[in-house]
Amino acid sequence: MGELIDSACFTIRDYFLRNPVVAEVYAARSKRLLRYREAAEVLQYNFSEQRQYPLNALTSSLTLEDLLRAFDRAIAAERQYMATTLHPDELIALAGRMVTIQQAYEQNFMALTGVYPTSAFEVKAADQLDTGRTLLLLREDARSKAVLDCIAKERKRIATLNARRHHH
Repeated sequence: MGELIDSACFTIRDYFLRNPVVAEVYAARSKRLLRYREAAEVLQYNFSEQRQYPLNALTSSLTLEDLLRAFDRAIAAERQYMATTLHPDELIALAGRMVTIQQAYEQNFMALTGVYPTSAFEVKAADQLDTGRTLLLLREDARSKAVLDCIAKERKRIATLNARRHHH
C-alpha cells in the first residue's frame, strides 16, 4: 500500500518540478497530497521524519535583472529540496513556499515594469516568462522589441491572474 501512496506523491512532486508555479493549481495538488497523507495514516503507513529546509525568500529587487536572477535562484533551490522527498507534508510546505516566491516575484515584476506596456493579447497562466532568455535579451539591448514583448506578455499574464484572484 505504501508503494501506491509513494507513487501518487511522486506524480504530484513531478508535476511541481516540471510546471510553472500557478497558485490555484498548486493549491489543488496540495489538497490531493493532504488526502494521500490522511489515507496513509488510516493505513498506518509511516513516512520518514519530516525535515525542515532553509528558507529562500524573495526580497524587493532594484532592477529587473536582479529580480529575474533572484527568482530563478529561489525557485531552483525549492525544486532541489522538493526533488529529495516524497513526504506529503514536505511537498505541501515546499509548494506553498514556491507560491509565496512566485507571488512576491509577480508583485515586484509589476512594480519594476510599471512604465512598460501590457500586452493586449491573451496570455495563459502557464505561459510564464522565460527568465533565462529574458536576461540574455536584457544584456544585449534592454530596449529591444524582443525585451518589450517579453515584458508586455508577462505583465498581461500577471494582470490576468490578479484579476481572476480578485473575482474569486
